[in-house]
Amino acid sequence: MRIQWSDLKTFDIIGSGSFGRVFHGDLLGTEVAIKECVRSNSKAFDEKYFKREVDILKQSRHPNIVQFMGICKRKKRFYIVTEFLPLGNLRRWIQDETKEFGWDTRISFAIDISLALAYLHHKNIIHRDLKGENLLISENMRIKVCDFGFSRVEAKDDDEMRRISYCGTDGYMAPEILLGEDFDCSVDVFSFGIVLAEMMARHVVDPQHFQRVPPDMSVSPDEILFRAQPGCPIELGELAIHCVQPLPQNRPKLKQIVERL
Repeated sequence: MRIQWSDLKTFDIIGSGSFGRVFHGDLLGTEVAIKECVRSNSKAFDEKYFKREVDILKQSRHPNIVQFMGICKRKKRFYIVTEFLPLGNLRRWIQDETKEFGWDTRISFAIDISLALAYLHHKNIIHRDLKGENLLISENMRIKVCDFGFSRVEAKDDDEMRRISYCGTDGYMAPEILLGEDFDCSVDVFSFGIVLAEMMARHVVDPQHFQRVPPDMSVSPDEILFRAQPGCPIELGELAIHCVQPLPQNRPKLKQIVERL
């Protein structure tokens, strides 16, 4: 859907990233989020990621994936318009200790994320940049996955795999990406395991938490369990450890994760 700039109003900046800013806005009386896509030195690079995100959003209809409203072009800049999620992102929620964050809520969030990933993987889409900033919280406390600029369709063969660029955020990247190896949908399972560990600990990845251990760039299972807050269900810790296994073939499939949650 093509949206006219005259139909949009922009309010506060609610986020920013390598591709530009995200505004809280209005589309003909409906609250929306407006993602600005600013061109860098590589026009082809920017257009590739913009088109990729739009294509994936257009074909994704799921209650745990942010709803696509349309695109807008103004003064050589492109904008992606989506539904507005008023409670911010999961990273901020984890860090804000004034927010109530019981185990029922944490498990509910984990279920929402796993359902979204299961849907994407069923369509052979790898997110590749799953992290708290890309997990938005709705007014009724549901998680919705956003930011599909790094996402892509899973490679069909080894030749196609070698052409895939390596994208994502280091603290959440699976070892095989960090080591420059071939990868598949299981990289999202690893990132999910890190997000799960963050929710268990109520602490996000940083230089002192959940760091990688060479040579396989793994995360310490002992640290995941040690940092979990009191009352953490044993099964949740076991699932997080299973998800962050260094070898991708040892990680669970999303269907198994959904069943375990």
